Amino acid sequence: MLFADRGYTATTIELIAETAGVAVQTIYNTLGSKRGILVGLVGAVDGYAVDPRIRRERNAEEIVRIVAEGAGAENAQGAALHQIVMGAAAADREVAELERRHAARRLDAHREIARELESREALADALTVDDAAATMSALCAPEAYRRLVLEGDWEASRYARWLERALRVQLLRAPTLDAELQAAIRSRPL
Repeated sequence: MLFADRGYTATTIELIAETAGVAVQTIYNTLGSKRGILVGLVGAVDGYAVDPRIRRERNAEEIVRIVAEGAGAENAQGAALHQIVMGAAAADREVAELERRHAARRLDAHREIARELESREALADALTVDDAAATMSALCAPEAYRRLVLEGDWEASRYARWLERALRVQLLRAPTLDAELQAAIRSRPL
């Protein structure tokens, strides 16, 4: 991809047209601008809709697994593009606004998931829905995937396992022992 190889600023419409084998005017007529191309690419990978399985699932740990699985797949698909968008945002105010809206959609989706966990009384004690959403957004962020997998030495499967564990620890109420087991432990001599 030209944006990844050359950078957003250095990639010209003329180069895009030449590489695509079309006239420059075709690019302008179809996508409007270089920014239009980037917006179209981001729209193609913007997967911040809440997985419908989350609303049906009763088990909080399974919800967390679904979130981690989805973030892993989305980041594998879009982390390189996210890096391009971040580079372009430094030079283009409208792309920066696009990224801000993109992050807000991600946070909204995570807030909806946090509400699902709250409705199952699964959120850790004193953890608000907003704090849970912020935690998910930070842990699931493309930057984390990029640093650990693309720039680091982690395999995608290791990232997925790490993310699931981190989400469980940060979001979910600690499991409690049922009353019968607690009584058995108390009655046992040391």
